[in-house]
Amino acid sequence: MYSRRLNGNIHTFGVTGKLWRNALVMYDHQTGAFWSHFTGEAILGPEQGARLRMLTSLPRVRWKEWRAEHPETLILSVGGREDEEEDTYDDYHRSGRTGLFAPERRDRRLKVKERVVGVLVGDRAKAYPLKAFKEKSILQDDVSDTPVLVFHDREALASAVYVRRAEDGSVLSFPHPPQGHRITDGAGRTWNLLTGRGDGGAQLRQLPHVNAYWFAWADFHPDTDLFSLK
Repeated sequence: MYSRRLNGNIHTFGVTGKLWRNALVMYDHQTGAFWSHFTGEAILGPEQGARLRMLTSLPRVRWKEWRAEHPETLILSVGGREDEEEDTYDDYHRSGRTGLFAPERRDRRLKVKERVVGVLVGDRAKAYPLKAFKEKSILQDDVSDTPVLVFHDREALASAVYVRRAEDGSVLSFPHPPQGHRITDGAGRTWNLLTGRGDGGAQLRQLPHVNAYWFAWADFHPDTDLFSLK
């Protein structure tokens, strides 16, 4: 999810029908520039080199969980297909194909279609394989000098990434596993892993992240770090 505001102006976008590194390419109606949906970067045209600001948003969650937290939510209509359960790309997800073209870079640290949670902190990128969450739903780590809490629920497919730092600047630790979507830190404060809200109105800062195939993340972020599974 990106902000449509650039240099003080609000842009509107369409789909070019083209791919770059197997990822969708958008264009904006105001300048005609082409934009990568994966990075938010203008790759061709008068805005080339500019980058849309990735918004920190709530994680992917099941509708029943979202509705419990936000009962007044409005639904964006997609032509009456809101409740379709069939995945148009199911065959692609189950196959070994990587798209129309071979990745420009092949990083053999993981299998090409291994799924990862990709995290950006400034210009530093790090990937967390979903198999790292096989027996746990949180990882406590550091990206560059930033302590992070990475959450992924394998059953609900919910994920979120937070800066693991309290409002007073102290680094938080979470010695015990979550109970559902709530977790208690070392000081006894309870936090909601879906919203980042804690006791007393405290709020963890969310970080931009994407759930992606390894080949795609590594193609766009060739210098990415990889979380060690050992």
